[in-house]
Amino acid sequence: MTLGIGLMIGLDLDLNWSKLIPFQIVSGIGVGMNFEGPLLAVQTVVPHKDVAAATTAMSFVRTIATAISVVIGGVLFQNEMKGKKQTLVDGLGPQLARFFDGATASASVDLVKTLPPEQQLIVRRAFFYSLDKMWIMYTAFSGVGLLLGFFIRAQHLSKEHEAAELGIRKNGHTPNSTTDGVVASTGTGEEHGMERISPDREVLRLRD
Repeated sequence: MTLGIGLMIGLDLDLNWSKLIPFQIVSGIGVGMNFEGPLLAVQTVVPHKDVAAATTAMSFVRTIATAISVVIGGVLFQNEMKGKKQTLVDGLGPQLARFFDGATASASVDLVKTLPPEQQLIVRRAFFYSLDKMWIMYTAFSGVGLLLGFFIRAQHLSKEHEAAELGIRKNGHTPNSTTDGVVASTGTGEEHGMERISPDREVLRLRD
């Protein structure tokens, strides 16, 4: 993933399919490998009874991290576009430049196609160098994650089936099919009683 994102820094200002397609394939393979791999690693190191909680926690953390990443990338892009405001004003004029200033830049992508070729080049260059800084940031984040991965100790997957013990079995009590059962009250009016439903579905009625 680090390699794929880093390759995006080398994209050209003009559309170059010979670079764009291979770079996206490498990025896609790297991102795809990070979907299932970390999940299996987490499920391996936690106790069997905590697998569900660990999986949920990891999904939550991954969602939060994705949201934060999008926000940070968007803020960096907006700041870079805002820093090129004077260049846009000189090339487009103040009326058009305000559509590509900071927060409004990403919403005005389709407007670029309506500009004359000379003005399109100015806006595209501003977009290109702003996105370039964003790719550098994401490459740095991914590189840090890659380095931290070397400090994770190896863990072999178990080939033995381990059943989770829940409920009364977890507390060390094993139900007895002859003595344990469910007790329910029966009777209406003056007639009261109790019935014991044993695990083997035999009903023993006890009446006053």
